[in-house]
Amino acid sequence: MDEPACPGCRELTKRVAALEAQNTELTRKLSDALRAGKRQAAPFRKGPPKAQPKTPGRKAGEQHGTHGHRPPPPSDQIHERLEAKLPDDCPHCHGTLVETGTAEQFQTEIPRTPIHRQFTVHLGR
Repeated sequence: MDEPACPGCRELTKRVAALEAQNTELTRKLSDALRAGKRQAAPFRKGPPKAQPKTPGRKAGEQHGTHGHRPPPPSDQIHERLEAKLPDDCPHCHGTLVETGTAEQFQTEIPRTPIHRQFTVHLGR
């Protein structure tokens, strides 16, 4: 194509060429992005690995924070006390069971008025 003689036309021709190049680049990027979205089963792209990654998992000892425990309800608020006694003999070998202690577990139901239950579980071996 011949170079236009008019300076305004030359400027417009340069601008059209720049816009066509930009359009081509953006169209290529769009098609790459659309293709990348359809390849979900391929290995995940995470980028390059970090130079100094943190060690995985929870921190050891006291460093990972305090554990949350709800205190048991006061004994005057417990409405029911249930006991889970040991069976007379072992259900597997039918040998004698020896009670080694008890453990308490508390349950709070929250209907209109809370119901507190205490379970005393007999432990043995």
